[in-house]
Amino acid sequence: MTEAHVRLDVVRALLDLLGDLYELGSAPSRLAARAAEGLCAVIGSDGAGAGLLLDFDREGRGSLTIPVVVGPRSGRILRAAIANLTGSTAAEPAVEAVRRLGPTAPVTFRRCDLVGQEEWERSAYVRALQRDAALGDVLYSGVPLPEGRLFGVALWRERTSPPFTEAERDLVQAFQTRAARVYAHAFAGAPPDPLAELDAAVPMRCRSVLRGLMTGLSDKEIAQGLGLSLHTVHEYVKDVYSALGVSGRVELLARLITLAPGAAPAPALPADR
Repeated sequence: MTEAHVRLDVVRALLDLLGDLYELGSAPSRLAARAAEGLCAVIGSDGAGAGLLLDFDREGRGSLTIPVVVGPRSGRILRAAIANLTGSTAAEPAVEAVRRLGPTAPVTFRRCDLVGQEEWERSAYVRALQRDAALGDVLYSGVPLPEGRLFGVALWRERTSPPFTEAERDLVQAFQTRAARVYAHAFAGAPPDPLAELDAAVPMRCRSVLRGLMTGLSDKEIAQGLGLSLHTVHEYVKDVYSALGVSGRVELLARLITLAPGAAPAPALPADR
């Protein structure tokens, strides 16, 4: 993944992941596991963890619950997290830095954005993970919820892997902002609505065509499914692109991730071919 663009297969993988999360919206532990697993695969990290953090505001202590970890060293990391973070997040200086910020919207940071290497390694918890799980770099993402809660995802790489880039951080931020409604539904009861903003932005006659595009159908398949002529579908597709300010299908797919208010800027994507 480069700073210049995000590949179409990455966008599609994130859309698939978003769809999976909506389907799991009433099963918090399974949703947390899928979020960790999916982001780990898409970003290319060596492991990931997710969980719900309670009492996670500037005056709180922070407390991890529903922890899940994926990756080859998941057992060691999960045991360490349960032992050190379920009573207070103070053992992890980067997580504590996020808590002190008191985020009110989704946030994503690389470890170096939060604390310096020396401060981070002063933590006995971090040193143990470096020793036992070859911990190298970490990417932290959190979505604040009501009542001082935060749904957090951490991605990590081993010492032999490259550190996380700004582009990877920004992509996770864009995805997590779009997925915030799913997390709110799972952990706080707010109903998810994955396409509401897109639907509201296009003419009513085009909405069925829009949903066909979002599921990856060709113009011909959409025409057959809706009983419309291919010419009519072509015209509706043009209307959708115009209403949403996109130039093609790749940008349209990206809008599903980056449309929500407060999302990171949409990545530059290759033009349709």
